[in-house]
Amino acid sequence: MKEITDIKKLNEDLERRLEEHRQERIAQGKPAEKPEFIRIPYGVILLERIEPVKEFLVKYALLINQSKKIPAFDLSALDKYRPDLELLQAVKGVMTGASGALIRQMLEAIEKAQKKVAKGFEAEEEIAAELSKSLYLRLHLLDKRVRVSDEHYWINMDYNYYKDNPELDRDKSEYERLKANPDELEKGLAEYLAQFESRRDEF
Repeated sequence: MKEITDIKKLNEDLERRLEEHRQERIAQGKPAEKPEFIRIPYGVILLERIEPVKEFLVKYALLINQSKKIPAFDLSALDKYRPDLELLQAVKGVMTGASGALIRQMLEAIEKAQKKVAKGFEAEEEIAAELSKSLYLRLHLLDKRVRVSDEHYWINMDYNYYKDNPELDRDKSEYERLKANPDELEKGLAEYLAQFESRRDEF
């Protein structure tokens, strides 16, 4: 029951932070919500491409639990995945973007924990316990939300998008077509990346 309570609190905290973030964006002269212009078939493929990051986070979390320390790891090794993680912010459909956000939050949490250990202001075991809990809860949410390219993902994970949008079959077919045509996929992603860069100040 404590796990359920913790996850419920995390969801409530995320909602609160999202609302605060919306208000901050408005105060900065930005739209309350980030623009969404990348179609979901591309979003699903982006999630597949960052799967190694998720696998790393699972292994890292296990190492923390076993050692009660912050494992030394140069996160720059994951830099090649950062453009895809950034692009997920602009994908239509709540769950696709939320999955990318959870992964970015976990990487940020690791970076902060590593800096705390380096400064030596807190006991490493306490920092590890705090980071372990943060990673565990977010990995749990991520596991519930991401079922890439299967029926559970398409129907349940972005249900709120598709329930009023008769594009499910078309998007699934588009996903398969893009997977079978890597050159077209890369061309489309390059165009989306250029659009993202031109609108970066809206994010």
